[in-house]
Amino acid sequence: MLKLMNQQDLEDFTNGCCFFGTGGGGNPEFGQKMLRDALDAGKEITVVSCNTLGDKDWIVCPYLMGTSGPMTEEINQEKIKHGISIETVRNMPAAATDLLLKTSGKTVTLSAIIPYEIGAAATSSAVATAAWLNIPVIDADFVGRSVPEATQMLPAIYGIDLCPTASSDAFGNETIINKALNRQMIERIGKYIASASFGLIGQATLLRQVEQLKKYMLTGTLSKAFAVGKALREARDNSTRPESTLGALTGAKKIFDGTISKFNGFEEKGYYVGDIIINGENEYKGSQLKIWFKNENHIAWKDENVCLTSPDLISIIDKITYLPYVNNQLKDGLHVSVYGTPSNKAWHEKMACEANSPKYYGFNFEAKFIAK
Repeated sequence: MLKLMNQQDLEDFTNGCCFFGTGGGGNPEFGQKMLRDALDAGKEITVVSCNTLGDKDWIVCPYLMGTSGPMTEEINQEKIKHGISIETVRNMPAAATDLLLKTSGKTVTLSAIIPYEIGAAATSSAVATAAWLNIPVIDADFVGRSVPEATQMLPAIYGIDLCPTASSDAFGNETIINKALNRQMIERIGKYIASASFGLIGQATLLRQVEQLKKYMLTGTLSKAFAVGKALREARDNSTRPESTLGALTGAKKIFDGTISKFNGFEEKGYYVGDIIINGENEYKGSQLKIWFKNENHIAWKDENVCLTSPDLISIIDKITYLPYVNNQLKDGLHVSVYGTPSNKAWHEKMACEANSPKYYGFNFEAKFIAK
């Protein structure tokens, strides 16, 4: 069991989640705020093994839906025009969970929350929801990293229906997706709802008993994220390199050091898409790394040759502070290190790999995994 009890715990947890967010999954500061609000209200944040739950216990999966792109003045003005300049909902995924419970037609008592992915704000939103509901969060998720589409979680890939899905934005607007033709349409409808709310909403889905979802859970991911965040902080404080500890915890390997020479990010159909060009330094001097992202980093080319792709993880951290970056924080001139981390073995299965591989994102080549 893991308990997050103070600001240091929150920072370690969200920074570790950010490493697994691979450029997406939301900003650590936003995640920390959601968790701190719960602690300040006297709530407990408790992470438990799925083995502590019974097969008939009810769980639900709340999450954030929307873009990870930066907020612009134009968007702020549009919000004002539509009369939604004041946020009235403290925790959007918690509000969506409450809506799902009220409208499900089921009389259930929730035993725990499970996140769908690992990312700084994405996971924290689920953890905070559990705290507000006075229940624990399971030390597991359905992805093991962040992905741009909620329908890329393992239950959805293998045919578990995500309907009904409840939605709530920060201004009190609520929606239920009762039926969708397929998982792609659930994602599309959710993106349009998020776009109508100017960027971000909370959603809740998979109100199920543990026995229906247990085989899709990737266990130990929250405690591992906490350990990674702590390891990065201790390496910085002790002026040591984090490679060996990260390798021991996750199998991660450093694949590049350098300076960002060109960052290009833009909104496209509700996603934050673009390229990052990094000029090599030290042992990588004379080489160049290019990364393509759709919310998260998905493909890396070293000197124009594909060197790593999703479903494996491509994480960018600051070369001095060792803090992981979300892509909306990047800019030209930053000195960074890039790490590749093996994905969970579940992503090597054919159906799963096809749902998070270069071809899924429109490229004409196969996934390339990090060398072991």
